[in-house]
Amino acid sequence: HIDEKYDVAISTAIGGYLDYFVVDDVKSGEAAKTLLRDRKQGVGSFICLDKMMKNEVYAKAPFHMPAHGLQNIHRLYDLIDFVDPKYKNTFYFALRDTLVADNIDDAQKVAFQGKTRYRVVTLKGEIIEISGTMSGGGTYQSKGKMNLKNAMATSKRNTIVDPVKKGQLERRVKEDEKTLADLMVKRQQLNSDLAQLKHKLDDERRNYNQYKNELNNMPQHIDALKAAVEKQRKLLESKTVNVNARQKYDDEVNEAKQQFDEATKEAEELKAVVDR
Repeated sequence: HIDEKYDVAISTAIGGYLDYFVVDDVKSGEAAKTLLRDRKQGVGSFICLDKMMKNEVYAKAPFHMPAHGLQNIHRLYDLIDFVDPKYKNTFYFALRDTLVADNIDDAQKVAFQGKTRYRVVTLKGEIIEISGTMSGGGTYQSKGKMNLKNAMATSKRNTIVDPVKKGQLERRVKEDEKTLADLMVKRQQLNSDLAQLKHKLDDERRNYNQYKNELNNMPQHIDALKAAVEKQRKLLESKTVNVNARQKYDDEVNEAKQQFDEATKEAEELKAVVDR
């Protein structure tokens, strides 16, 4: 929490980060997103505490206030009283070394003085960015996004933890965790089934193309067999042969006719497969 004097300043400087949900890690964030989606509670943005550890060295490092000769210039981060220190890195991530000044004149003097530029916000919510751009200062003021010291003290006195409700919430969390685990297993099984179906579909497509090619080539094969039959027939008619020779030619004709019949039957079967 922070003194109410800086309510507008910090609500403006920290922006939308105060609307984020803070979770322990990425896994918790994913579970929370799934829970919101399953219960149709909209979407949310999350900050993972484990990802904020990289800011710890900067948050703990001593900050040297620029020499400005002005009063009431502070680093916003230093004005926050943390009930739980584990959130310090998160607030430093959102604020960095943003300074707060009473008014825009003081803010400009601090922001552009010296070699190092600073991001500065005024008590009215006017912001001077490091790049030099300015924003805010209109009729609308962002405020009330952080607990104020006076309100926090009253809230602590009036807050009572309902053990029954706490137990219900804990059971609900466990149930949701189990549901999530079951859904992940089901999802894995569905992905496996999908992969098998895709493989089977590829096989069917290859078989279809093979049958289609064979069917397209079948007329040429049939024509060749017809030509062979006709050749044998003419050969029989043009020659005078003895009984043994005639029997030989008859056998050749019958064999050619049998091949023709088999080819015709195979073509019909392939056509039936392709038509399916």
